[in-house]
Amino acid sequence: MNKTLQTVLLTLTVAFGIALRMSIFGWLLIIGIATIFIFGISHLILHNIARTYLSEQRISNYILIILSHLFFVLIFLYQIDADDSRNYSVIGFVTNNEKSFYTDNGFSIVLFSAIAYIITSIIIIKNARTAKLFKFNASLFAITAISSFIVVFLFLNLVQTNRQVSESKELEQTGEFNSIERALNDPEKVIVLKLDPFENHINEIPKEIFKFPNLKEIELTDQNISSIPIEITKAKNLEELNLIGNNITEIPAQICECDKLQELRIGGDIKSFPECLKTMKSLNHLSVQSNSVNELMDELLTFKNIQTAHFYLKNGTINGKKLDSIYKVTGISHKY
Repeated sequence: MNKTLQTVLLTLTVAFGIALRMSIFGWLLIIGIATIFIFGISHLILHNIARTYLSEQRISNYILIILSHLFFVLIFLYQIDADDSRNYSVIGFVTNNEKSFYTDNGFSIVLFSAIAYIITSIIIIKNARTAKLFKFNASLFAITAISSFIVVFLFLNLVQTNRQVSESKELEQTGEFNSIERALNDPEKVIVLKLDPFENHINEIPKEIFKFPNLKEIELTDQNISSIPIEITKAKNLEELNLIGNNITEIPAQICECDKLQELRIGGDIKSFPECLKTMKSLNHLSVQSNSVNELMDELLTFKNIQTAHFYLKNGTINGKKLDSIYKVTGISHKY
C-alpha cells in the first residue's frame, strides 16, 4: 500500500476509534481516556516507523495493515461504560441499538482485540526491523496526530447526528416529531410536535401544522414567535399548546374554536384575555409569562373552568400574596 494511502487510512482509523470512545463517558471515564492515550499514540507510532516496510506491495502487508486497523477500532467499539442505572456499550450507544450481546461479551471482545492488536504490532515491527525498513519520522507523526485530532470532531458530529436521527425516528413511531420538516412529510402520524430550542429556532408558527389531523400537542418553547396564526382554528384535536418563552402579544379569539384545548401556556407581553377563553369548557390549565401578570391575575376570578394555573413575570417580582388569595377564592391550584 503506497505511503500516502497509508497515512490517510491511519488518520481516519485513529480518529474514528477515538471518536467512538469519546461519544460516551460514564463511570469508566478514566479507562476510556487511558485507552485513547495508550492505543492512539501506539497506533500512530507503529504505522509511522513501519510505513516504508508496509509500502512494499505484498499481500501479507495488506493483511497486516487491515488487521492492525481492525483490531484498533474493535478495542474502542466494544468497550463498556455505565451510569447510575445501567451498563451500555459504545457500539450500542452510537447505533442506538443496544443488545445484551454487546454488554455481556464486550469485555471479552476488547481483551481479544487488544491481544490480537499487540501480536499484529509485534509481527509488523519484527518484519520491518528484519527488512531494515524501520524508521521514525517525527514531522509525519506530528502531521498525522494533528490531523487525527481534527477529524475526531468531524466523526463525533457524524456519530451524534446519526444518534439524533435514530432517536427521532423512534419517537416518530409514537407520533412525536421534533422537526417541522419531517412532520410535514408525514402529517397523518403527527400527534405531538415538540421543538428543541437549542437545535431549532423559528420566528413564526408554520400555518401548515394546524392541518395535521391527529395533532394533540404543540410545544414551541423559547422561540422568537410573536403571534398565533388564526389558522389555529383548523387544529380541531389540539389539547395542549405551549408557547412559553416567546414574544406573543395577543391571544387571538380564534383559539377558542379549539374546543378540545385543555392546557394553554403563553409567553410574551400578554395584557388581556379574549372573553371566550374564560368560558371554554375544555380549558382546565392556564400558564402565562408576561410583565403584566400582576394585573392579569385578577382576570382569573372570571374564568369558569380553570382548575390549575401558573403566572410569572419575565422581569420583576410577582405579587405572590395577591395570586395566593385569588387561588384561594377560586379554588384554582398551582401547576407549572
